[in-house]
Amino acid sequence: MLQSLQQAASTFAGMVTAFCHKMGWLNLELLIGQFQNRLQFGVQRELVDLCRLNALNGQRARTLYNAKIDTVAVLANTSPAEVENVLWSAMPFESRKRGWINNTMKSTNSTSPALIKVMVRRNERPSVGHTYGPSG
Repeated sequence: MLQSLQQAASTFAGMVTAFCHKMGWLNLELLIGQFQNRLQFGVQRELVDLCRLNALNGQRARTLYNAKIDTVAVLANTSPAEVENVLWSAMPFESRKRGWINNTMKSTNSTSPALIKVMVRRNERPSVGHTYGPSG
């Protein structure tokens, strides 16, 4: 229910943004356009840039932001090992034997740090079922 309301508000904000553009109300268009992005991703303004990446949700974006990785450009220049350490430190305890949280970063998960870095550089979506990492 809440997600539906959020989506409807984002869509309405997009329509109002288009209306403001046609009317030449550039300041109002800019203001509502920024609000639309926040509604679309469900995050505060400072996280919108990071949330544009498909592999990041609001929680992961906040974790990176708190670690001073606050833009896509900074993320692109951050080593995959550092991204992994930041994301690992924010996760609840889980076994290191599963998923990408190990030294090899071999993954079938679309949120591996190495894959996030590739997506930043290429601006691509991961293919489902593909194994990423040294042997992939």
